[in-house]
Amino acid sequence: MLIGSKQHSAGDRIRYEVDYIDWLDTGRTIRPNNFSAAVSSGTTTAVIDTVSVTADKLYFFVNGGANNEAFTVQVSVTDTLGEVVVDTINFTITAP
Repeated sequence: MLIGSKQHSAGDRIRYEVDYIDWLDTGRTIRPNNFSAAVSSGTTTAVIDTVSVTADKLYFFVNGGANNEAFTVQVSVTDTLGEVVVDTINFTITAP
């Protein structure tokens, strides 16, 4: 599911957050070893790195990129009952 569209300035390194609190049932959390964020489509010089999670949020950095590039990042988490959610975020690189 598309959960957002973001503009990212070329050359910046910005941390993004995906909040799963509304998806998680009471008492469930994100498994600390079952998560990912990666470019799934588009051509880019931007890099996705330092992906991490807390009990209810996923974090990742977008680093670099060149003006007018467009790409999609796919994020995925698994909760403590084994349910998986896969979302996408569209990015467009803009001039700084």
